Amino acid sequence: MFQVVSHTQISPLRLSFTGIFNVVRRAVPKFQRLQLEEIPFFFTWLVREILGNLII
Repeated sequence: MFQVVSHTQISPLRLSFTGIFNVVRRAVPKFQRLQLEEIPFFFTWLVREILGNLII
């Protein structure tokens, strides 16, 4: 959560904890299958998924 907030300059209070928990829960199996060179792309996907859980 900290990395997403620091990259996007948004308030951490606008992130939904349960929404992020669900994103991470979906991401773990995908992360386990990644090749080392795929990690930067996966991080980008993860950030976008987390930002989809902003509280407006």
